[in-house]
Amino acid sequence: PKILYHYCSLSAFTSITSSKEIRLTDLLKSNDYLEGAWLYNAIDSALCSLEAQRRKQSALEKSEGLQLEESRNFLFSKFRKYVEDTRAKQTANDAFYGFCLSEEKDLMSQWRGYADDGQGVAIGLSKEFFLAVCDSLPENPLIRFKPVKYAPEELFQFLADEMASFTLLIAKPKDVALPDEYSKLRLSDESIFFKNHSFKEEKEWRLVFRDRRNRCAQSASSLRFGNATISMRKWYARGNNLIPYHVLDFKDVPNAIQSIVIGPKCLITNDDMRNYLDDIGFDSKKIAIERSGSSYR
Repeated sequence: PKILYHYCSLSAFTSITSSKEIRLTDLLKSNDYLEGAWLYNAIDSALCSLEAQRRKQSALEKSEGLQLEESRNFLFSKFRKYVEDTRAKQTANDAFYGFCLSEEKDLMSQWRGYADDGQGVAIGLSKEFFLAVCDSLPENPLIRFKPVKYAPEELFQFLADEMASFTLLIAKPKDVALPDEYSKLRLSDESIFFKNHSFKEEKEWRLVFRDRRNRCAQSASSLRFGNATISMRKWYARGNNLIPYHVLDFKDVPNAIQSIVIGPKCLITNDDMRNYLDDIGFDSKKIAIERSGSSYR
């Protein structure tokens, strides 16, 4: 799709459009307690299944020789430890700052969950804008834009690839320090792009930023990505917690917003929406405005 949709309340909509800024929040502090953890749980379940299959083949393994059986046990134990270590290191100091969108512009579950129960809007943003942000990737920070994966076969393919890479890694000389080498594998970075297949209707895409500079640098300076800027780390209060975030500034990208879908319970008229956009500096003639087709009250 050329346009991806961010569902939000009217308050969030006016904040994004008036400031021309997108907030990338810490995804691990979302309301979904499995955020960033689902892949780890799924891999653990898959490993248990694979180990159970190996035990059933114990007679074959013995016929092949004890050395092969010991090698497989060693590989499984080392890989499981790698998964556990990687998950343990995924702390607030190495957070995933993300902005979530959907391929679907009129999805009831999105209206209910993210757009103030249908009273908000869906902002249609150019996919090319996000791709351009990622094209100017500096060496230290990490910013990625890609779709979320839901299919079980994608999980098993990732597991197979990661185990193959890990096997090559531990085959290196003993003086190679494994914890440092873990950064060459993909588990930590990919964990935020996997979700349970029950969410597949969302067809979600994510822009994810991980700032791996030291803490002083994170707090002191912004970063330029093509025509967009990502701010230094900021904080806001949500209930009984403090949530870190970064701001993506798209003031220099006039065509970032391509479309606006007015929610099924939103009372804004099309004319008022166009007048609002013109008053805050957009050319409303270049933005498609439509209403949700959902019958929801």
